[in-house]
Parts: sequence; structure tokens; C-alpha cells
Amino acid sequence: VNYLQAGSEIFIGVDGRWWRDFVDPGARASIYIKGEIYQGHARAVLDKPAYTEQIFSRLRPTAPDWLPAWLNGKLVVITLDQN
Repeated sequence: VNYLQAGSEIFIGVDGRWWRDFVDPGARASIYIKGEIYQGHARAVLDKPAYTEQIFSRLRPTAPDWLPAWLNGKLVVITLDQN
């Protein structure tokens, strides 16, 4: 798992199949980053290829071009709860 935090969102590059838990409408999620627990609503982004590519260019800038799309992970976005 790779992650990128930007404001009230955490972007996650997910390999494997567990991203399916976050297909619409998504689900509650907690993530532990650098000693802090963050909570919010997580959703797999499957319908916005340009958006996903833009986020992945920052999240996984060194992913090889030859890697097939089905193997290159999925984007999950956690919108953090307001505290």
C-alpha cells in the first residue's frame, strides 16, 4: 500500500483484492500513519481514469509503464472525518 495525504483526503494505491471492500458506496475505514489513527469514509475510484492517473503520478511516480493496468493496483480515497 502506498499513501499520499492531501488536506482532508488520504489517497491509497492498493494492490491485491481488498480494495473491493470499498466499491460504491464505500465503507468506514481507519488507517494508522506515523503514530496517528485517521478515520473516515473510503471509496474505490473505478470510474475516473484521468483522475486516478493524476493521483497515481504523485502516489506511484516510478511504477513501470509495462505493468498491465489490472496488476497496477486501484485507487482508494479516504475522506477524513471532521474533528
